[in-house]
Amino acid sequence: INSNLLVTNLLLEDDPGVRLQAIVKITKSLDAYLNQYSPDGGCEEGPGYWSVSAASYFECVSILQSATNNSLNTFANPFFDKIAQYIANVHIAKNYYVDFGDAHPTENPPGDLLYRNGEAIGDHQLTAFGAYCANRTGLAATGPDLVHALRHGSSSLSRFLPALLGASKVREAQQQDALIRDVWYPNLGLMAAREKAGSSDGIYLAVQAASNGRSHAHNDSGSFILYSDGEPVVIDVGVGTYTAKTFSPDRYSIWTMQSAYHNLRTI
Repeated sequence: INSNLLVTNLLLEDDPGVRLQAIVKITKSLDAYLNQYSPDGGCEEGPGYWSVSAASYFECVSILQSATNNSLNTFANPFFDKIAQYIANVHIAKNYYVDFGDAHPTENPPGDLLYRNGEAIGDHQLTAFGAYCANRTGLAATGPDLVHALRHGSSSLSRFLPALLGASKVREAQQQDALIRDVWYPNLGLMAAREKAGSSDGIYLAVQAASNGRSHAHNDSGSFILYSDGEPVVIDVGVGTYTAKTFSPDRYSIWTMQSAYHNLRTI
């Protein structure tokens, strides 16, 4: 909401006073968002939500940078690196991602946005992963993949225009899949590890040990998922289609939310 409102306000609002008032309100909202973010930089809601959480925060900062002729220095904060790198850290193989809670096992993060994010913080691994994703499912793709990206990609003005303008650059950039050896998020109680860095060969393990009270959580503290050679072996079924019941007092009467349907001990 903030990213869309910010770009719309800057482009369409003619009254300087109203424009400034809206920007101040948005930046206060952004501060509140950042203040509640997990201190280890992990996205509490999972990789699917990262694309509309940390990625949208990056959009807001980028827009403010542009509107102030790059007078801000937000990207120099090392915490920004942490929240950006999360999406690469929870990538398993192909389009599989660590999917505890309301996350889904398969995702296609916005590669062009990852590329720009990596550029902003000077993270070459993130730019290469962004180019890798964008050339397969984004506007840097070609043929049927590009047609699909144009038809089904983001409808957000703040996200689509930079992707369109930067597609040629991203298409020619260095590409590399993100296959991180191991990662540990102490505040989220999340660990993941593979047999060897840079390869999906062998075993990949992820374990979730955080409180069940986290945002979009299931009763799954202590649950694990296991992949072999990039293919799922022991899975988390994820979440079904959201309904009114999903976020009602009856949330945990849904089978996918219950501990019995996760990879946990029965006590």
